[in-house]
Amino acid sequence: MKQSQTKRSTLFLMELMISILFFCLCSAVCVRLFVKSHTVSQDTYNLNMALNQITSMQECFRSGEEMHSSSLYYDKNWSSCKKEDASFVIQIQIQSDGAGWDGMFTAKELATGKDIYSSSLYTYTGEAME
Repeated sequence: MKQSQTKRSTLFLMELMISILFFCLCSAVCVRLFVKSHTVSQDTYNLNMALNQITSMQECFRSGEEMHSSSLYYDKNWSSCKKEDASFVIQIQIQSDGAGWDGMFTAKELATGKDIYSSSLYTYTGEAME
């Protein structure tokens, strides 16, 4: 009788250990998914903000407002800031070919150096027709 009781206790303990292991593995997978979803959400937010900033700059460029090649710095909330406090930079490169202006706009994350968004725009000045 005592031997049968010991077998059942050992079997119950093994089953309990396997259940705990299973729940630990499931929780590890869930935590990893939550971290990944946060990372994807943050990347999407940065892409949207970079797109909005660059689009507004391109509209100014397209309207004929005089622009020069420069770098604009933004903090982690996409507010303008000094270079020392910056998390992101938008680089503007403008070149003339006589018939118009070619503008290249690139948003980068400073910590990784990774491009977030890049776009180019060409505007005609009308000088070639004269």
